[in-house]
Amino acid sequence: MVPLRSVAALVASFMFGQAILLNWGRYSDAAVTWVILGVLVVGALAWSTFRDDAWPLSPRLVAPATWLGLLALACEGAWAPRQLLYASSSWAQGQHARWAMAAAIFTWGLGLRHPESRKVRHVRFAALAALVAFVGVQVIRSSPAPQIDVWTVQQEGAQVFLEGKNPFQDVHLADTGPRTANDVPYVYPPLNLYVSSVAWALLGDVRYGAVLALLLLGFAVRAIALEASVGLGLPAVLEDAPALLIWCTPMLPFIVEQGWIDPVQLCWCGALFLAWDRPWLAAVLAGFVLGAKQTMLLLVLPVGLALRFSLRQWLVVGLVTLIPMLPWLLWDFGAYKHANFDFLNALPVRDDALTVVTWASRRLGLPIPWAVGFGSAAIVIALVGFRGRQRPDRAAITVLTAMTLFFAFNKWAFANYYFTLLSLAALAAAASLGARGKPVAAG
Repeated sequence: MVPLRSVAALVASFMFGQAILLNWGRYSDAAVTWVILGVLVVGALAWSTFRDDAWPLSPRLVAPATWLGLLALACEGAWAPRQLLYASSSWAQGQHARWAMAAAIFTWGLGLRHPESRKVRHVRFAALAALVAFVGVQVIRSSPAPQIDVWTVQQEGAQVFLEGKNPFQDVHLADTGPRTANDVPYVYPPLNLYVSSVAWALLGDVRYGAVLALLLLGFAVRAIALEASVGLGLPAVLEDAPALLIWCTPMLPFIVEQGWIDPVQLCWCGALFLAWDRPWLAAVLAGFVLGAKQTMLLLVLPVGLALRFSLRQWLVVGLVTLIPMLPWLLWDFGAYKHANFDFLNALPVRDDALTVVTWASRRLGLPIPWAVGFGSAAIVIALVGFRGRQRPDRAAITVLTAMTLFFAFNKWAFANYYFTLLSLAALAAAASLGARGKPVAAG
């Protein structure tokens, strides 16, 4: 049987993916409708974690519907007329590869009546991964110089770092948002600097690191699903659907093109949930997650509370987070603080942000303070502290809920934020696939 909450998480993932398809991740009435629907589904998921019953559904009903939904999603991605914003050469090969991905998704339907062997399932999934990698490479070749500060800052930061200089001091580039300024610093934590610098040094573009992270994320989410559903004998499409939702989301090429770092932090998240029954390894990986991006505090806190980290394990989290930062804090604390915190906090509210706050202001004339997002996320996380040890499925839903509230009610949120949410929803679907969920190991 398939728990309803796993299916609901898949639906939420689909909705967040649709939201960024309509206007490049910026505000539109249609896009925010998908966001609001996704928020409602996530809210229902969060409520479901307070109940022990799994609301099981028959795989005979869920599997065909899931396959048709994935096939439609893959065709939608292949059919989309524009997937890159700054392409300077032909995207034809990338488009052909996306149609090949849609054809590959069709083959998952062949196993609905006659289940394939485990070997066939692994080989097919690996073949789809190869297509995803090819699409990622074609994105970078078709759009070698996207006009977005996210990419230019990382490229410049990697070069400065490898020259032995301080990116947090020396990087000041043009803002490609609504501001007119040349003051954008290297706004990412050092852990991303190390990853992106390797990609830049080897292949000349930091985005190759994101392509690799997307592949690893897909494999991690699939591994979580296989572990959650062991012994259930589910069709391959149900085991693989969470990962396929990430890889087949229509705007995946756009996410790669723009150079957002979210795939890297999500890759660490996948590894963290894979290590659920090894609390000390989970503590180390939680440190990597926390050090990947500032907003990941909203993921690490509920996970640590769900696993009931001891004081020593929390110290491990803190040390793993701090060690990559320490050289830069000692080199120039002021420059680091300005780049990673002060500059971001001073950015103005965006009237094109894809948020419920923007919708309420435009359509209802209702000013919702953007701090509501942080406050509501904090309440969700605090509730975890009173609930004792949690299974990974419930923890994943808590993480998804906290991040959804934070992004949907923030002062800005764009395509990369909702890609993070659709991936977290897919991860929650994978972790929830077992009818009972995986028990928590003692720490």
